[in-house]
Amino acid sequence: MTVDTAIRARLLTLTPVTDLVNQRIFTVILPQGVTLPAIRVSRIGQDEPMHLRGPINAFRARVQVDSVGLTKAQVDAVDAAVQGDGLGSNATGLKGFKGTIGSPPMTIHAIIPADVRDLYDPEELRQYKVSREFFVTFEGTI
Repeated sequence: MTVDTAIRARLLTLTPVTDLVNQRIFTVILPQGVTLPAIRVSRIGQDEPMHLRGPINAFRARVQVDSVGLTKAQVDAVDAAVQGDGLGSNATGLKGFKGTIGSPPMTIHAIIPADVRDLYDPEELRQYKVSREFFVTFEGTI
């Protein structure tokens, strides 16, 4: 399981998120013509530390979560649900989460907010987007 698919799996377990976007959570590519609001998850970078005997099985990725919708209020609501309350293993969203995700399981040590941008496409799509980045520290294979 890759880190972006693990984050997608985590988002699909969050009722506040799925109440807003249903199952419309995608990795890498947001399909053309998809009903909005929706979410796109992408790994945009990853550290893969090693020592001379090989990998150390601990990684830190930078993951971007884009909340996309037709109104600013819509994307702000989705973004708030994605973030959650930051309460660690009991977190209601991604912010501060630590625990196990998916099958095969991936152990997440921390999901820490990194950056956020508000965007608007004034051309053909006329979509609003909140683009939020997280640092994800995890164990596993890449």
